[in-house]
Parts: sequence; structure tokens; C-alpha cells
Amino acid sequence: LSSRKGGAPTWMASVKSHLHMLSRLNEVQIELSITGDHHTLPYLYQKMLYRVISESAGNAIRHGLAKHINVSLVIHPQRVKLVITDDGIGFEADKITAGGEALQPEGGLGLGNMEYLAKSMGGEFDVTSGIGCGTELVLTIPVQLGS
Repeated sequence: LSSRKGGAPTWMASVKSHLHMLSRLNEVQIELSITGDHHTLPYLYQKMLYRVISESAGNAIRHGLAKHINVSLVIHPQRVKLVITDDGIGFEADKITAGGEALQPEGGLGLGNMEYLAKSMGGEFDVTSGIGCGTELVLTIPVQLGS
């Protein structure tokens, strides 16, 4: 995901390609906005963000029946913030137990695992949702980018 050697796509090109494929296959509008230099992110961050973006968009489509998904990635020298919103059917977010009990018994990455990934990197993870209100996922992680 991190190398451009030999003409391999950048990690962000892989994200864009994946979201484009999801959009076409599911007739869902997915908007992606990126602020900051995604090339400067260390590989571990790239991999984690790709996994969270992929899983979140898939969840919004499969479980939330969303028709519009917005993915916003903001990269600052000290932190990265990812916000994913959808217009899906939502769920009762307050019923998620601390530590992320499995909301996805079929074995996906799951909200609990996304929260674990964020916290293992010193970050924060928050999900806001309600029945009929769509879902908003916010992930913030600290990072030290070289000047």
C-alpha cells in the first residue's frame, strides 16, 4: 500500500479505486475529500486508515442501506482525522458496549476492532448514530510527520 516503486499505486489510489468500485457495484454515491499530504503518512497509518475506510463504507452499504457516503480525511502534522458519514438507516449506537462488543457476528472488521485499532495507536474513535438518522464515525490519531 505504501510503495510507488515499479509503478505500484499509492495507498490513496487504492482507497479511491476501492470506493469507486463500491459506488458502482452498489449504486451508492461516495464522496472523498482529502486535506493535507497523504504521502507523508507512515505505512502503519496508511494500512489502518485503508482498513477503516473500507470497512466503514461496506458497513454503510450492507447494514445501513446508505445511498450517500462522505469520507473526509484531514492530515495535520500532529494528527489525522477521519470522518465518515452516511444517510443509512442508522442503529442504536448507545447499545454498543465499552470495548466494542461485536455488532457484526458475520466476522467483519467491526466497530469494536476499528475502535481497538484507533486506541492502539493512541487515538480516539467515536460513532454517532440513531434509528433513521444515518451514522457518523470519527477517528482521530496522533502522528508525527517529518518537516
